[in-house]
Amino acid sequence: APAMIVARELDIRTVDTISIKSYNHQSQTEAHVLKAPDAEMMGDGTGILVVDDLVDSGKTLELVRALYPQAHFATVYAKPKGKPQ
Repeated sequence: APAMIVARELDIRTVDTISIKSYNHQSQTEAHVLKAPDAEMMGDGTGILVVDDLVDSGKTLELVRALYPQAHFATVYAKPKGKPQ
């Protein structure tokens, strides 16, 4: 996972995950959190780096930004916007 590579290279010892669902089969739906990281550790996101492997519409990062407004964000790959359907 990209976050683990970043953690190893930066000698970060504490890593947690957030699981967000924004797709139902092949269609995009409203994003919601399936599994949240430790709330005490996350706080408002101060000192936290969130690594996303892929950004498509940006809805996932919007949700995470709302939860942790002070966090820093990095994305490995951003998909080009597709044609409106």
